[in-house]
Amino acid sequence: MPVPGATGITNLLYIKGKLYGNSRAPGMAFTFFRFDPATRTMDYVIPSAISAVREQSMSVGPDGNIYGITYLTLFRWRPEQGKIEALFQTTEKEAASFSGGSLFHRGAAIIGERMYFSCGAQVMS
Repeated sequence: MPVPGATGITNLLYIKGKLYGNSRAPGMAFTFFRFDPATRTMDYVIPSAISAVREQSMSVGPDGNIYGITYLTLFRWRPEQGKIEALFQTTEKEAASFSGGSLFHRGAAIIGERMYFSCGAQVMS
């Protein structure tokens, strides 16, 4: 188990021999982690300052960084530095006008230089 006590992992990507994911454990914040399956050791665990990542919503961009969405945030994860950056944030008030009360729903894919994600029954970019 990459994060001891985790109750679930909502995203998992395999990049250059490492597993990147996010999870939550009771009494812990949501976390991002990098796990080395060859040595079965955790490289790092980062508490999330941007809340839970949506299911199946992380993708690797052409620049080698990981991009994803939370309830209100589009983020970039720089895997080598273990740095998470909010690229765009909406407010709960702004998000309330979208289906389900959130601009960002589930699922995301990067094609070329654009990230696509769902917003209700719509595909957004």
